[in-house]
Amino acid sequence: MKGNSDERILRGIAVFKLCKCVALILIAIGAFEVAQASVFGRISHWLHHLPLAEGHLIVHDAIVTLLGLTPQRIHLIGFVACGYACLFGIEGYGLWRERRWAEYQTVVATASLIPFEIWAMVEKLTALRVLAVLVNMAIVAWLLRMLVRKRGALRVTVGRGT
Repeated sequence: MKGNSDERILRGIAVFKLCKCVALILIAIGAFEVAQASVFGRISHWLHHLPLAEGHLIVHDAIVTLLGLTPQRIHLIGFVACGYACLFGIEGYGLWRERRWAEYQTVVATASLIPFEIWAMVEKLTALRVLAVLVNMAIVAWLLRMLVRKRGALRVTVGRGT
């Protein structure tokens, strides 16, 4: 690696990925808990009587969306969250340990999600969606630049016979 700067950035990306992993694990646990029929019924009843929904369009839309989910759909959300948590956890671990495979995996996985994030951003523009797209694009660009630089350094080293 080229100095402490690259190492700090790589560690920062690793921490970011591991934080996403933890958040998704918490979402999965919550989804599996909510998907239980008794819990789902109580939450549904509670949301119907929530006074915050009046006059707050975002809260109202969120409640309508939540009430429209079935327990099966909530289970699916939990399983998808588990899958992505595994992906981010593996990426974070590999990046923290400075493994080349993790750098490539992060580039491929992060770049493959950018079109979906852009589509979501076009559907509904929010500051969080714009930030997510920009952060992920910056991660991909930085990792690609670093991988190209490493490859060039490897060629020079191999070319010299060392």
